Amino acid sequence: MSDLEDFDHVFDSTQDDGKTKNNESQEEETDISNLFGTKQIHIHKCLKCNHEVSKESIVLLCNLIYPDISAGKVEYTFCDVLARSLCPEQTTPAWCDRCERFQPTLQSRQLKVLPNILVMNCGLDNPQDKCFWQTQMDLVVQKVLDQGGNGPAVKPCRYGANCSRTGCRFKHAGRVQEDLIHYNNVATSVHLYNTHTWLPMHIQIQLLKRGSVNIKKISAPDANLSNDMSDSDDVSQSVQYDLAAIVCYINDPQHQERRNLVALINVGPSYHGRSMGSPVNQWYVFNDFSISPVPAQEAIWFSLDWKIPCVLYWVNRDMTKNVVSPIQNPITVDVFGEDNCLARNNGARKMITFTPLAPDEMPGPGDIVAMDAEFVTLNQEEAELRSDGKLSTIKPSHMSVARITCIRGSGPLEGTPFIDDYISTQEQVVDYLTKFSGIKPGDLDANFSSKHLTTLKATYQKLRFLVDNGVKFVGHGLKNDFRVINLVVPGDQIIDTVFLFHLPHHRMGSLRFLAWHFLGLKIQSITHDSIEDARTALPLISSVPTTGIGG
Repeated sequence: MSDLEDFDHVFDSTQDDGKTKNNESQEEETDISNLFGTKQIHIHKCLKCNHEVSKESIVLLCNLIYPDISAGKVEYTFCDVLARSLCPEQTTPAWCDRCERFQPTLQSRQLKVLPNILVMNCGLDNPQDKCFWQTQMDLVVQKVLDQGGNGPAVKPCRYGANCSRTGCRFKHAGRVQEDLIHYNNVATSVHLYNTHTWLPMHIQIQLLKRGSVNIKKISAPDANLSNDMSDSDDVSQSVQYDLAAIVCYINDPQHQERRNLVALINVGPSYHGRSMGSPVNQWYVFNDFSISPVPAQEAIWFSLDWKIPCVLYWVNRDMTKNVVSPIQNPITVDVFGEDNCLARNNGARKMITFTPLAPDEMPGPGDIVAMDAEFVTLNQEEAELRSDGKLSTIKPSHMSVARITCIRGSGPLEGTPFIDDYISTQEQVVDYLTKFSGIKPGDLDANFSSKHLTTLKATYQKLRFLVDNGVKFVGHGLKNDFRVINLVVPGDQIIDTVFLFHLPHHRMGSLRFLAWHFLGLKIQSITHDSIEDARTALPLISSVPTTGIGG
């Protein structure tokens, strides 16, 4: 098995010095490559004329390459397999431009820089590789049994794995599980495989100057190991890795339909220090929506008949926090200056109902902004009459935002709108709900609208900027408005008069009633208007302390 890529296309006959460098396809470094990227050189060397071609690349994931144990050496450590997987070699026929024919070619891979996060694909998708992994696990347990610890002291069978005697009382290579079960040690079997695993938790990789690697198993992080290296003159980089996550394939042999992937993740001490005040490491199993803590040994224990490792993640123990550049919000104040009206009606500019924000009055954290939104129906609700005479909803109506208004909550222009956007839609509107929304046919059509017509994306970005800037939104029924707009706003940034004036065990009061009762205003006499509704919500919040009504 090999994951060496085919690089016949990089052979170049432009130079005759025996070595050709092809760096034209070097990949641009990104945050992903800084985290997961392994810099390596692929080398093709003709074994007849020694013509050599190399190509540098960045690989984000490597495949484990398992040796063939059918003949020769049987026992391998995981570090042995990892080393041959990171720097594989194989001989295969390939075209040589210098010889002008297919020749035996040595294809190899040398490493230049080790990654901060080492990702390995286990590739256990065939019986041969599963057999190799299972054999190595059995050999680890067999060593424990040979030393007389945690298991029966049993002599080896002279027929070995070829023994066909039923109930043989001797031990057999490669049949550790069967032998333990035969001796009624099922509990011992589970315990041994759980406590003595082939997969190491912590490894150290030394990258040599010639491009090869030395890999060894090391102790836990709290052992205060130094990263000093022997033969340091020959070592260009040394990294200590801790196993951080494993993706496993779960297959229930009794129920073929029960197959899924789970992730076992080691959540670091920084998270627990924030949530519980105690900085500890803890492994969790993520199984769809179920998240449960598990012992660390559970992460590296496998039973290949139902729990198969797929992807392994090791993290550099000394990885700096500035490996990834800080995230910058792409939405800036410029979204207010990029607002273009889509209406083709020349009279639309005369119908502008808002005053744009000046640079010195941009709302900041804690500033009050009154908001209201109006909606239209894109499809009617579908219902059927049941046998008992009641209507049953089959498909609910689909609401779409049609108008969004934001009003200044303070400053010289308090109560003046700075956003009053009508949202253009390409879908057919079934019901404009004019009585409740104030939206009329043609208001959302770029060919006929006399309003300030924009796209949902343009208005959404302006709202998103306000949310990220920490403003507090005041309005009536904002929870439902934000849900339909599909905008997540922290609860402490919403002052909703629906809940502010709600008394326990009483129905929710309408904005029209609250305005009449507390402010002596009559609103919504003919139809709803988002500017009027948002402007009315502002004085309502100031009346709460004097009235003593709150929810």
